[in-house]
Amino acid sequence: MFRIILFALLLLTACKNPSAVRHKLSPDSVPNIILITSDQQRKGALGVYGNDLIHTVHLDALAADGIVFDRAYIPHTTCTPSRASILTGQYASTHGAYTIGTALPKDALKVTDVLVEHGYETYAVGKMHFTPVSTEGEFESTPNILDEAFWEKFDGPFFGFQHTQLLNRHTTESLSCREHYGLWLKEKGLSEADLSRYFNDQFIGRWELPRELHPSVFVSEKSCAFLEEHQEQRKEKPFFMWISFQDPHNPHVVPSPYDTLVDPQKVDYKKYRPGEFDDMPPIYQELYDLGSGKIHFSDGIGVPCANPASPDREETWRKSIAIHHGMVQLMDEEIGKVIAYLKANDLYDNTIIIFTTDHGDYIGNHGFKGKGFPSYEEVYNIPFLVKNAQQVNQGKRCSALLNTVDISPTILDMAGIEVPSEMEGISQKAVLEGSVDQIRTALIIENRAVEQGFYQKMIIRNNYKAVYYYGQSYGELFDLSKDPDQYQNLWDDPAYGELKREMLYQLYEKRVIEEPAHGTSYTLPQLLQMLDKQIDQEGPVQKRTSFS
Repeated sequence: MFRIILFALLLLTACKNPSAVRHKLSPDSVPNIILITSDQQRKGALGVYGNDLIHTVHLDALAADGIVFDRAYIPHTTCTPSRASILTGQYASTHGAYTIGTALPKDALKVTDVLVEHGYETYAVGKMHFTPVSTEGEFESTPNILDEAFWEKFDGPFFGFQHTQLLNRHTTESLSCREHYGLWLKEKGLSEADLSRYFNDQFIGRWELPRELHPSVFVSEKSCAFLEEHQEQRKEKPFFMWISFQDPHNPHVVPSPYDTLVDPQKVDYKKYRPGEFDDMPPIYQELYDLGSGKIHFSDGIGVPCANPASPDREETWRKSIAIHHGMVQLMDEEIGKVIAYLKANDLYDNTIIIFTTDHGDYIGNHGFKGKGFPSYEEVYNIPFLVKNAQQVNQGKRCSALLNTVDISPTILDMAGIEVPSEMEGISQKAVLEGSVDQIRTALIIENRAVEQGFYQKMIIRNNYKAVYYYGQSYGELFDLSKDPDQYQNLWDDPAYGELKREMLYQLYEKRVIEEPAHGTSYTLPQLLQMLDKQIDQEGPVQKRTSFS
């Protein structure tokens, strides 16, 4: 009788506290995790987001097996801080890599370290960009990237990844054919003369590099090789693999036939409208007129923000957008090879797969190209797909707010691992499992482009976006449900004064999961001063050493 009562009590306790049985799961029940990222991809360049110009059949199929997020956003506007936030679950104001040309500190909190502590094997394939690639002496810059003997031996560790196959930069850039990718190209028979011929800084058009030597092929091939190695040597352990493609970041070049898949006249191009910056902060017009090199807060290195894209060159921007699409289709085909390997080796069902990007791209829209400041949705609202290992909510469309700073805490939570309190992201596990519709009431985006002189923060709440600028009285406020392209700035509209103050107070308090405040006694000047002081208290930041 005593044993029966004891068993019943244990069972009751386990039912009330599911975490009590998490660590009793068999090895086969611990999920593998694959994070797939593209580089500088527009959300609209996927079939699942309504694009019928290309066929992204593999990512669309992944979406059918999982959940599609329509309101996923980035925490930062450029590569290094955004990628570092994915890895750490922290904002750049905490992890320290606040812009490109800075480095994520080696002692930073990393999801990879936590996963390794709990028995995971970790792999990185492709472009990581946690450190500068243009600063002499840095790990992924010259002269180290040219040292083939080093890369022949190097497999890790690297920011918590135990095994690596790396590349960096973008398509035809002259130094993008180095690191592990460069070794692979030579194994395939290319000479230094061939590398000089194919990696020649071509800006746009057809890339003469054979498709089988494309960097996306390298990424998929090495990912499958790591999966095979894991099955042969470490099958008893779960794995985390970050598969990071360098496309569709410019230069917009791609092998035939992907350069002509899409008719440039059919792409979504939002041509600059004369006068559209009239009610925007004055730095919009300044950036459009002068470019990032001459804008007043330029640091002499080059401001990582958008640059003018004259509507007089509409044909160029349309062609760039069309090739952007072709690059995505090629990448999708290579992602399909990884998914096919998972399915063929009975790994798919027990693997969480996340697909997203580090940020988007203007490519001519609103008169700009690139990323960073300004604040248009083309850069900030990104694709985000999740297939979880429980195969629940398949094909669901989700309107919940999500920030990619949430990726690390979500991964840990879904793996049954306690999320460190230092992580600022919010686990979305309950949304993925369908127990709640949303967790966030708001999300925050930071943009410190340079050491001093420019700091932009945004808060998105419901359908509204508010944009604050350090040391300035101007700002932006948009109703995205009525004005998704942000042509009508409501910042100075008295009818939205209370909403503006509420959102700025919520930004100041960094409240992203509690119900938003309704009304505040603080005036607008007081709130702006409070936000300025909050940034002052962040203290000194690391010195920026190069453009990227």
